[in-house]
Amino acid sequence: MIGVKMTPTGDQTEQLKEMYKKAQEEARYIQEGNISETETKHAVTTCIFPRLTWPLTCMSITQQQGKHLFRPILSAALPKMGIVSTLGYDYIHGSSHFQGLGFPELYHSTYSKQLEIIINHIWKSTQTGHFIMMAFQEFIIEAGSTQHPLMPNKKSRLKHWIITPNTWVTAIYDYVFHQNIQVNIDMPLLTSPRQHDATIMDILDQSPLFTTAQLRDINVVRIYKKVTFLSDIATGDGLRISKMAWSNKQNMRLTRFPFNRQDFPNRQQWSSWYLALQYINQYDMKKL
Repeated sequence: MIGVKMTPTGDQTEQLKEMYKKAQEEARYIQEGNISETETKHAVTTCIFPRLTWPLTCMSITQQQGKHLFRPILSAALPKMGIVSTLGYDYIHGSSHFQGLGFPELYHSTYSKQLEIIINHIWKSTQTGHFIMMAFQEFIIEAGSTQHPLMPNKKSRLKHWIITPNTWVTAIYDYVFHQNIQVNIDMPLLTSPRQHDATIMDILDQSPLFTTAQLRDINVVRIYKKVTFLSDIATGDGLRISKMAWSNKQNMRLTRFPFNRQDFPNRQQWSSWYLALQYINQYDMKKL
């Protein structure tokens, strides 16, 4: 996005510094300006806030970062309105219908806007729509789960085994997960190639025997080997795990998914993978 200082790896450090400098500059204008209480609130909500939020469309921030960015504005605007600057978060951002000040909030505004863009564009045959769909398909393949990215299972630990967590799709998944939001949008999800088949990660996710760190290690090996379903690591008759799964070689079968490149796993990651195979070995493979 033009005008946003982000690295190809998704590092937002410089952009966040630039936004904080902008917030401090706007705060100084408020302090030096001769404006009334009403004009102060109007300036914050209609002028300053949009200037701060426009880069956030393509960024991912935490709630703490949002508070940090908006703090200089509040520290200048609240005293100008005759209100103590240490006023509580809920009162500052609460709706005026419930006696709140009604100030917008950066964290929720960021992801609400991103969800709005997704809903309005993902179904369109446009460049933006295609890019959004591609990003979600990358997320689905990397997760190796049949879950819908915008309708997360609250019992799942999926966010912990994603290998590249610093992406806007992962941040949106994390947001809807914690806010209990369900956005039912049609998109291509993983479908079983065989009757009674299941994804490796979904099976392991249901077991309390594996920690989140082990699940991430297993996912690294899974992507390296280019496998997703039980049938990918099973013999042709579906009765047992194939020799390929136990080896350190990649899957040579034709895969339906364009996996990202994954470096050769380390010893700890292989160890977690073999533990996973031992667990899956007890799974009823006959139903494949």
